[in-house]
Amino acid sequence: MIKEQTCYRQVPSIRQNKYLPLLPDTTQTNRTTQSMIIEINPATKQQHDNWQLKIQEEFPDTDFSLSSDYLSLIQYIDKAPQKFYSREAYKRYLSFLKSAKITDPIILGELLIEAEQLLSISNRILTEINDKPIHDVLLPKEHNDLINFIDKEIHYNLLKVYETPFFHLSKIVAKFHWIKANKGTEGLDLYNTVEQLKKVDFDFVESFYLHDVRNGIAHGKIIFTDMDITYIDKKGGKAKIPTRTIIDTLDGILDITNGFCLAFKVFSMTNSDFFENYGIQIPQSILLEELQAKANGPAWTITNCLEGVAMHDKKQLMIYVKNDNWDYNKVLWYSITTAIWAEAFTKSYDRIFFSLQSKYNKLSPKGWAAYDASKFKHLREINEKKCEAFKGVLESDYILFNPKI
Repeated sequence: MIKEQTCYRQVPSIRQNKYLPLLPDTTQTNRTTQSMIIEINPATKQQHDNWQLKIQEEFPDTDFSLSSDYLSLIQYIDKAPQKFYSREAYKRYLSFLKSAKITDPIILGELLIEAEQLLSISNRILTEINDKPIHDVLLPKEHNDLINFIDKEIHYNLLKVYETPFFHLSKIVAKFHWIKANKGTEGLDLYNTVEQLKKVDFDFVESFYLHDVRNGIAHGKIIFTDMDITYIDKKGGKAKIPTRTIIDTLDGILDITNGFCLAFKVFSMTNSDFFENYGIQIPQSILLEELQAKANGPAWTITNCLEGVAMHDKKQLMIYVKNDNWDYNKVLWYSITTAIWAEAFTKSYDRIFFSLQSKYNKLSPKGWAAYDASKFKHLREINEKKCEAFKGVLESDYILFNPKI
């Protein structure tokens, strides 16, 4: 009887000078090959275990037992300003989603399907604003410097939060209630969305959604004085607030929006049956955040992901990586496991392309690799475990990375 071949990846164990098997024991048929490949990475396993424990402790009322795909939630524990999310906003939004799933699952399902792309964009924009170096910083002491900071950093980002992540996450709640009341939803703009929220246990948003301020920033006029700021909309309506209050307003609405977004992520990560039964897709940017959390390692960091079209109209995911590995086989292993996770999370690309930035590449700091995502999809769907089945997933069987040593 011929024994089934086991692949070995050329990444030594940290504790032992032995190679670790790339593919799992085939007796573990309840787990996919793809997930097992990632989970045996000794460089990140302990960190990921610690993250999971911290996440479970932060959300003790949430059952994460059905999936291990929630590592990206660690940002709401360890990273500012996400960790300052409004607990009230989180609890109210999650409660709404859970209740709607039980009482009106069809309506909720249709709303989430319709909003998928906008929620993906909203999460991406919210992440960009969270990552800006304007949070938890010392404010300028001089008044002129302070109002310059407000004009450049606060107003623009406040408007972005209002009009994209806050609006589209809030609109799920408002639209649900308008549909339930047999009202048409064509006029459900930002103002009417907030008015609806105030009627259904989300009245705390009123303190941080300042409609006249929003209008003044968006298409009106702003007047700075020594003590306050006046916002004038295009119809002549005015709102005057103390100078530093506008900074507190951005902080407050950001905390609320982060709470809403966190609740949506927790709900989507722990209700896979509901999403599958109603054909709901988790927004792409949320999946790619999870990809980063799982695939990033000490010398392998995903810096960005973009959609594109390759030759022959192939839908392509472009993954940008900062690679500090010296060994070609490590780069090969990290790239293939990242590609496997990317296909498993997104399920919608034909090709996965890596742009590799590395100071250790001999010919150029830029390298690349490309994988056949459709073949990964086929192998995932049939739960293929044989090593030879993965032959041909790497285009040209080659990664453009020639290490200096």
